[in-house]
Amino acid sequence: MKIKYITFDFWDTIFKGDDPSSKKREKYRINTLQKYLDKKDFHVKKQKISKGFDKTWKYFNRVWKNKYITPQNNELLEYLFKTIGFHHYTEKQLKELSDTLSLAILEYPPQLTENYLKKLIPDLSTKYTLGIVSDTGFTCGKYLRKLLIRYNLYRYFDDFAFSNEIGRSKPHEKMFIKIIKDLKNGPQLIHIGDLLATDVKGAKNISAKSILYKKNNQPYNYNDTKPDYIIKTWENFLSIINKIESQEK
Repeated sequence: MKIKYITFDFWDTIFKGDDPSSKKREKYRINTLQKYLDKKDFHVKKQKISKGFDKTWKYFNRVWKNKYITPQNNELLEYLFKTIGFHHYTEKQLKELSDTLSLAILEYPPQLTENYLKKLIPDLSTKYTLGIVSDTGFTCGKYLRKLLIRYNLYRYFDDFAFSNEIGRSKPHEKMFIKIIKDLKNGPQLIHIGDLLATDVKGAKNISAKSILYKKNNQPYNYNDTKPDYIIKTWENFLSIINKIESQEK
């Protein structure tokens, strides 16, 4: 099988979603919101803001899983304000505050899932068209690009499909068409990510090969979303690629 495209999920595939920096980003967002609200003479405890974030993430997950879209930053912030009873803001202020919250990713950047990626991604880029296909939350694609630049990885990717920019989320086929341009090229694509319901199912929806990046020993119920391959370390990735390309020759 000839491989032309390789696409990567972002969180828990290239970058760790849960590491010490994630707690710092959470505190940054809470502190930023509290300072903003204090200036508006709306005084609220950090605990209430934290609970507001928890409710907002639950709302995010409901929409994400049921509608195959991810709410925009402004919508998430507006929902959070509603949960804490704050209503005095303009659309411009909402956008500016959303951008400020997104800066958390640069103030407290996450770690790579494995340092081996610093070598692997540049090497892959010499032979394949690389893309990132990622769903987004409070950190939109604009700032995820900036993070990739900081790690000197941005230049190795040919295109990006972030859900806040596409208007859909994985496993919807529009997320992948952004990279491959045409559904008939689906079989030439390999997508790798950590989630069955979005990454593996999304690849299967366009008849592409799927690789599950299973870093931990968390059990999976594969059912109809069983991946074509599973890796636990990036050092095994090239052997899988070679195996796929050696098939059907």
